[in-house]
Amino acid sequence: MRNLGQNQESIQASNRALLLELLRSEGECSRADLAKLSGLQPATVTYIVNDFILRGIMEETGLKSGARGRRSISLRITDQHYAVLAIRITRTGFSAGIFTLNGRSIQTADYPYPSTSSAEELVEYISGTANTMVAQAQDYAVIRAGIAVPGPYNVHKSNIVLMTGSVDWSTINLKEAFTRNLHMGVSVLHDASAGALSFYWTRREVHRSDTLLYISVGQGVGGGILMKQEILEGSRGYAGEIGHMTIDRSGIPCECGSRGCLEKYSSSLALTDAVNKEKGMSLSFSEVSQLIQEGDPCALRHFDAACDALAIGTVSMLNCLDPDKIIFGDQVAKIAPQRFLDNIRRGVSARTLPLIQQNLDIIVDDSQIDAELSGAGVAAIRHIYRNFTAFFGDLPQPTL
Repeated sequence: MRNLGQNQESIQASNRALLLELLRSEGECSRADLAKLSGLQPATVTYIVNDFILRGIMEETGLKSGARGRRSISLRITDQHYAVLAIRITRTGFSAGIFTLNGRSIQTADYPYPSTSSAEELVEYISGTANTMVAQAQDYAVIRAGIAVPGPYNVHKSNIVLMTGSVDWSTINLKEAFTRNLHMGVSVLHDASAGALSFYWTRREVHRSDTLLYISVGQGVGGGILMKQEILEGSRGYAGEIGHMTIDRSGIPCECGSRGCLEKYSSSLALTDAVNKEKGMSLSFSEVSQLIQEGDPCALRHFDAACDALAIGTVSMLNCLDPDKIIFGDQVAKIAPQRFLDNIRRGVSARTLPLIQQNLDIIVDDSQIDAELSGAGVAAIRHIYRNFTAFFGDLPQPTL
């Protein structure tokens, strides 16, 4: 296949997106700073920035001191006027939130599913609840939605191929259904990919050239891969589907048709089930988490076993991808972050060549934000950045 060139319109779109992402990352900086960071001509930066200000996307925040005593006008992406809707779908419920175009959270909430519902009914329920949230955000025009879903997720058919422990979602084209019900365009992505995007956006120690592996350990187990700021999806969207990696070929049968899949040993559902079976009880995940935090021997033993299983899967991904950082997030990782991290590092170290481990950061994302929900918002915001004219019209031509 031949490489495709860029026309003037696509170059302008790329420049706009670059400036928005740079300013979002920096928080505040001047036009001169943006020119230096982007490599664009100062006149080009001024032209684009002035249009952003005119359309209410950027704002000037006052003078800042520069080199040699010079002073310049500082800029930032405004958190007024426009926003995106974010939705995170899980097996037992969903989360929704409103985020401004600089990623600030305005409102988030969690909702359980009705007790007896089909996937079609759940789409209607989620959409109705989300539309109410959008209507309540009266000070903002909500112009795009991002939706994070469990995998395996097919990006071409926009359907969840298999969601273990839930109703059958495989027949629904999520992009079409939610676009129709939410009355706006939507970006749909794997929830672990959303976690990777969120981590990249919110952590300043992440470099633009880094390869990140974000492993989401919730009701399922998924891997999101970010290479040079872009999500690696694979040919159909299944890249990073670590939850269905076999770690025991004679192990527990899985709904995917295989045996010994990682999520059967390490997910919050698996951990809860293992503790309940040994104790002969019907504890919830939050109750099992409490037992782990209190030092219950049974709960700790199963927690450590879940971490060891995760370490086995992590080693396989490490050998395949050679990432700069591996980040663990979601429910299981946040129960006892330090114990979790110690277990993972110990398990990875015991199974990996020392040279492969050099300069590798293994991190627990123990922030209080829901990274998968936040990342769904990031996906929507990035789409707006990269398709500016579709939302705000063409830039006016400069007067010569």
